[in-house]
Order: sequence, then C-alpha cells, then structure tokens
Amino acid sequence: MYICNNCGAILENTVSIHEYHNELDDKPIEKYHGCPFCKCDDVMEAVQCDLCGEFVAYDYVKLKDGTIACSDCYETF
Repeated sequence: MYICNNCGAILENTVSIHEYHNELDDKPIEKYHGCPFCKCDDVMEAVQCDLCGEFVAYDYVKLKDGTIACSDCYETF
C-alpha cells in the first residue's frame, strides 16, 4: 500500500504518469509513478496499524512481537 503525501489518498498501487511538455522545442515527455488522483509523485509506502487499522507512512513503531502501532495507538498502548 502507498499513501500520497499531497492529497492523503491511500493507494493499492501507484500509476505511471506521462507529462507532456509542449512548451519546449523537442517536446519531451516526463514519466514518473505517482498518485492517480492528484498526479503528484510525492508517494510513500504505507503500513497498516495492527491496532486501529489506519495506514501510515512514517509515524509508526514495530513492537518486539511484530505488532505495528501508529504513533497515536502507541501513546495509548
């Protein structure tokens, strides 16, 4: 799973995005993977909190038993 840092969408997969630059003489095509909703390339892999089910990209802790806890759940754990 992935999470878009721009619009917050939770994505199963990123999509290939082609951006055409017709304003330049050689009309290059910029290709990248990103969010299908906002077309942003600021997308990170996400993990699901085992306690609340929320998907998070970086605010989580993996406990000794393998449980993944988001920062909110870890504070109340």
